[in-house]
Amino acid sequence: MKVVVTGGTGLIGRGIMEVFTQEHPDWEVTAVSRKPFQDGAKFPWKKLDIADYDAAYETITKLNPDVVIHTAAMALPDDCAKDPEGAWRSNFLGTRNVALACARFDTDLVYFSTDQAFYGAPEKVHEEYDEPKGNSVYSHTKILGEVYVREHLQKWWIVRTG
Repeated sequence: MKVVVTGGTGLIGRGIMEVFTQEHPDWEVTAVSRKPFQDGAKFPWKKLDIADYDAAYETITKLNPDVVIHTAAMALPDDCAKDPEGAWRSNFLGTRNVALACARFDTDLVYFSTDQAFYGAPEKVHEEYDEPKGNSVYSHTKILGEVYVREHLQKWWIVRTG
């Protein structure tokens, strides 16, 4: 199994890298991100800014994974509010670029989104097909990524983390 983890040096991506390499040592797991591992970790890593369409398409299709675990994002809502263009580039355009690369070989995509897609009804238990409702630059850009993935790929999963 060949796996690419976008944002593989971040909090969620790093955890996925650790689990996959420990539990499945025979899998080929590669982290792609703008920055290398800060602690000297020895996981396979390739530099990639997912907001760069050509680089994302070339890198992901060259690796030709069976699945892409897409955790890369501008993830702090306050940072997104201060830099809406950066949030748009990372959370929507980056997701679109990853999805387009996945579409080339019909690669599975697991997209890590956010529980903030359901702002306004914290007491409600949300169902799989409830209509998302965001209230911030962060949640809106992540929801747009979800929409793109659902509408343009055949094999996808959306994980809304809290």
